[in-house]
Amino acid sequence: MRQHILDEPYSQAAIWSRRLAVFAILVAMIGLIVIRSNAVEIAAGIAVFGASILLACIALLLAGAAAVVIWRTGRKGVGHIIWAVLLSAAFLAFPAFLAVKAVQLPLLNDIATDVNDPPQFSASAGVVTARRGAVRSRELPGALAQQSAYADIQPIVMDLEAAEVYELVQSTVKSLGWTVLEAVPASEAKEAVYKTV
Repeated sequence: MRQHILDEPYSQAAIWSRRLAVFAILVAMIGLIVIRSNAVEIAAGIAVFGASILLACIALLLAGAAAVVIWRTGRKGVGHIIWAVLLSAAFLAFPAFLAVKAVQLPLLNDIATDVNDPPQFSASAGVVTARRGAVRSRELPGALAQQSAYADIQPIVMDLEAAEVYELVQSTVKSLGWTVLEAVPASEAKEAVYKTV
C-alpha cells in the first residue's frame, strides 16, 4: 500500500503579504504617472501615492504575522515573506528618507530671496491677519531659519518687462490653484505680494 506524504500548506498571510507589496508598488507607479501627466488634481495623485505607502505598511504587518504563523505551525511561505519584506522596505525607503528630512527642516510660510532686504509686504487688514501681524520677512518667525536651511535660494532673473513677469506670475498662481489675498499690478508697484492658503 502506497503512503502519500502531504505537503504542509502555505501560509495565506505570507502569500497575501507578497501580493500586497507588489500591488503597493503598482499603485505608487499609477499615482506617479497621473501626477506627472497632470491627469488629476495634485491632491488626488498624492492620495493615491499615500494609499500605496499604507498598502506597503500593511504588507509588512502581514509578513510579520505570517512569520509567527510559520514559526508556530511549520507552514510554507518563507520565500513569500522575504519578497514582501524586500519589496516593501525598498519601496518605503525613499518616502521614509523624505519624512526624516521634512522633520529636520523648519516649517516656513515665507521664503525671501534677499533676507537682508526682504520685500515690504502689504499692510492691508486681510494680509496682516494672514501674516499674524508681521509686515516684513525679517519679522516673520522663520526668517533666520531660512538662512540656515535654504542658504542657496536665489532670485530668478528674467529678461522680461515687469508687466510681462506680472502676467506670468498671475497665470502660474492661477494654475496652481492658490488663493491670492492681494496682488498689485506691476504698473502700480515694483513687487506683487501673494499669499497661499
